[in-house]
Amino acid sequence: MSLTRPSLLARRRRSEAAVSGEPGFVLVFVLMAGLILIMTAISLVSRTTSGSTTAAQETRTQAARMAAETGFNEIMAKINKDYDTANPNTLINTLIGTENSIPGAPTTSYKIINFNPVSPQNCDLTNDIGENVNISVEGKLTSGSSLYYQVITRTLRVCKPIANPTHLRVRSYS
Repeated sequence: MSLTRPSLLARRRRSEAAVSGEPGFVLVFVLMAGLILIMTAISLVSRTTSGSTTAAQETRTQAARMAAETGFNEIMAKINKDYDTANPNTLINTLIGTENSIPGAPTTSYKIINFNPVSPQNCDLTNDIGENVNISVEGKLTSGSSLYYQVITRTLRVCKPIANPTHLRVRSYS
């Protein structure tokens, strides 16, 4: 019998996985890392959604404010054109509390909340006298089932032009 030598490949010892003294440590680490990633993703999604919602609400609030500004501009035009100092309550009664929709913007409207009648002084082109008139206008935007309101208050300076003393002229506002 001859002695055979085992081959070098047969001698090579197979490597075995090293077993640490704390089994499951890597699993806990992976679970914690996954939890942190999930929480970060949820936070980002929540923040993005919150930002979009806030931006949409701000846009709707601005639209309500623009409706109030439109109402204010229209009341200034009506004061310049239709205000009769002999019958001041005629215009005031038709304006206060009436909701007026804005043409071209069916979901927006405005309402005059406050308009104090005046007994202004005479004025001409050279002087800047006038009496202050306080006006409050409420703008409203309807968006689905939600309503957005904005109220603006302005002070007009008005006077009676000498050439047409039965009407008023808006001199300035603040």
